Amino acid sequence: MNIKENLFTPILKVCASALPFGVLKKLTGQEVIFPTYHLVSNQEVPHVGNLYQIRSEKLFHEDLEFMLKHFNPISIDELLKWRNGQLRLNKPSFFLSFDDGLREVNEVIAPILIKKGIPAAFFINPAFVDNKELMFRNKASLLIDRFKKRKINFKRTIDTTGVNEDQFIQIVKSVKYRERDILDKLALASEFSFSDYLNEKKPYLESEKILQLKLQGFHIGAHSVDHPLYEQITLQEQVVQTSESVDFIISKNFSKLRTFAFPFTDHGVSKTLFNQMYENMRLDCSFGVAGIKHENFKFHFQRIPMEKSLDSARKIIAAEYIYYILKTPLGKNHINRK
Repeated sequence: MNIKENLFTPILKVCASALPFGVLKKLTGQEVIFPTYHLVSNQEVPHVGNLYQIRSEKLFHEDLEFMLKHFNPISIDELLKWRNGQLRLNKPSFFLSFDDGLREVNEVIAPILIKKGIPAAFFINPAFVDNKELMFRNKASLLIDRFKKRKINFKRTIDTTGVNEDQFIQIVKSVKYRERDILDKLALASEFSFSDYLNEKKPYLESEKILQLKLQGFHIGAHSVDHPLYEQITLQEQVVQTSESVDFIISKNFSKLRTFAFPFTDHGVSKTLFNQMYENMRLDCSFGVAGIKHENFKFHFQRIPMEKSLDSARKIIAAEYIYYILKTPLGKNHINRK
């Protein structure tokens, strides 16, 4: 297990809590950090609850208050001007973003951000807008949720010889993008309808709400067509997923900027794709989730995932700072793509 995988081990948690945050912030010299989330909710969210930790409204408020105390919030326009050298930041800043275009963006998150005067970007997938489809990972979470509640018995649907319940949950959770039809077969065999769930719960943003968010001053960006892990699909598929999702944003008048956030992670993505993104697709900027790291591509930014645990924003960001400081002597703070 490497340092990154041990980010939130007890030792690092103690360091993140004990060391003065202002000192850590100064030592790293980062002008902008990029915290990112998916949703905020006080309610149970079955299609997400088995994927990552959901921030409550209280914890999210605390996150924002901490960030506002130590950083200035900046918009997408300010971010691009800063990167272009057209804007000087008087204080370390943060650029906030949310992935997957979940319904809570409009119902919970946007009202909180508007009240606090914080701009943000929401990255969406064309396949899920207007609740046309359900993302394969959301399907997995739903099936696991129903299994845990004994609403369906997976042992009646497939051969589970020698597999206990915990192992079976991990099997469902680990279903890959190219294997996603397995989830549909499990649902069918269990007499559970993803379509009914979509129609009843409407987990994703609808076009009207997205346009409303735009009018409220939020930025809307692309997040691939239907959320594959890029290192598991071909370069040609990566190009299609990226270009079609960005073109969708422009064609729907959700934004005039061409921005893109990689689904899951940009780990293993080649410089060939990045060259195409910035030359052929004319992207204004893009985002990954590798924490605090530098890139060869000037307008590609790495974000800090805020949902790996229910720790405070202070502890999460401080841990990222410490990890960055530890990597510095090893020259591991820069991503060199092949």
